[in-house]
Amino acid sequence: MMNIFKFSPIVVLLAGCAATDVPNLSFGKSKYEQFDGPFLSTAAVQKVATSPLTTSDATGEKKSYLAGSPIIGKDIVYNEYLVNYFDSIVNKLMLGWPGEKPEVDLSIDMSLTYSAFSTQNQVVISMGVVSDSETEAEVAFVIAHELSHVLLRHNETNAFFMKQHETVEEISKLANFANAVGDMEVTKQSKNLKVVSKNSDNAARNYKDIFKTGLAINRLSRDVISSSMARNDEDEADLLAVDLLVKAGYNPRGYSTAMQRMESSEVFTQQQLDEKKADYQQVVTVLSESAIPSDQSFGRSLAYAAANNGITELLQMSSGRHREAEERHTDLASYIQREYRSSKMRSMHQQRYQEKVKSGEGLSITNNYWSAYNAQKALESGDIAQAEQLAKTSVKGPTSKHAYPRVVFSQVRKQQGKLDKAAQNLDLIENWEGLSLESSLYAVNTYQALNRYSDAEAVLLKTEQRLPEKSVLYPQWVSLYYQQNELDKLNQWLGKCRAVGDTDLEFRCNTAAKIPAVVPDETAQEGVSSIFNTMSSLVDEL
Repeated sequence: MMNIFKFSPIVVLLAGCAATDVPNLSFGKSKYEQFDGPFLSTAAVQKVATSPLTTSDATGEKKSYLAGSPIIGKDIVYNEYLVNYFDSIVNKLMLGWPGEKPEVDLSIDMSLTYSAFSTQNQVVISMGVVSDSETEAEVAFVIAHELSHVLLRHNETNAFFMKQHETVEEISKLANFANAVGDMEVTKQSKNLKVVSKNSDNAARNYKDIFKTGLAINRLSRDVISSSMARNDEDEADLLAVDLLVKAGYNPRGYSTAMQRMESSEVFTQQQLDEKKADYQQVVTVLSESAIPSDQSFGRSLAYAAANNGITELLQMSSGRHREAEERHTDLASYIQREYRSSKMRSMHQQRYQEKVKSGEGLSITNNYWSAYNAQKALESGDIAQAEQLAKTSVKGPTSKHAYPRVVFSQVRKQQGKLDKAAQNLDLIENWEGLSLESSLYAVNTYQALNRYSDAEAVLLKTEQRLPEKSVLYPQWVSLYYQQNELDKLNQWLGKCRAVGDTDLEFRCNTAAKIPAVVPDETAQEGVSSIFNTMSSLVDEL
């Protein structure tokens, strides 16, 4: 879904990850030039369409894995009006597929960028797509592209599962550091840095200085990070999407507006990455100074570096996989001209989209979610009064018990020093399934701060159910039982941390249990490389 660093930065080229039986793209030739007629009619696609769905499709084994995988990094929008409408588009598009129809769920995530991705049984489009799109044909192309990945089974390979495992691992690190960013301090000791955890009272006193950093980290992860597919898979999904569009009665020109929006989103992404580079340079400079300060500000810098590194790892994993949106745009224009010239006169269904999405009850829910999003932005900028006003708006009417708006309102109350009211907002949440890992761990930490351990444990259990790899929550379990002084359970979870054999995980578990960790001094000078993976070299790559 995006190219970054030394590659061409593209934030949202729609997808998930892996390979299929369809032949690979030949160098020097565009995919559509390798066959005659519609892509849907090629022998390779027909082979996929006529092969039965795998056993794992029927049992849901892979579905349960994937359900918690990419989505755990996103806050999901609960808008039944929009989801029902977009589901109807999925059903129309599915009619053009000649093979067995898999059950596909559609969700909307709380991302500003014009983006989408898919898993084995899910299509997820962003709020950016919903708000920016003006016609049904446009959003139908976005959905058709992701649906094509599902139908062509691009998400069934080991490479896909490995990629999603890595993604969840990095998101968990990001979430842990973002939520614990105020709970660390570092002191200089001759040739070493001693990293220890501060007590909760000190953490609370420093919360206001740190909170905006955590919010900025989380927002960047929502707005920039997406999954990515291999180039050949993207080309195939583009072509099949056009075929499905035409078979469903849409104007295939819907692709054009979508591609143009992707191209413009590249500029936005590049701006974010430029800002990120500046942040990195400042942090690396601090970490490279010979006279490292021993006050709490360095502890915040270290934690900030760690959290930012989580984003960088995700950005790196998603890099170098896509062609330029402009190049794909050109190929699709030629393909449509060759195969579907007469279909270019069909309606784009602008009025229907405006009626379904830009008016009525569905719009009021959308507006409330945007209010919550902007409340977080106001918190980042330090405008607490504006954040409070927007957060109050976000929980009015139909979204009064929705997870994402309530978490945001809770964050505002916590920033105001009203911890009880912060927890009260969390108590009103009806369904926790749509929360990102970052938001879920925020809730856990808020309950822990009030010694509401059973509530913290309940949220952890709900979060754990959605995760394919349970070890990512081990540090939080350690923290929970350390705070309750339940030594048997604490030692049990510390043992689980060690058993994984991951040095970084063990370090985070030890930090959660307030066990001092000694980090070699040269690590700090290189950007805390042994713990946080050579940050200074990453700056050079941006």
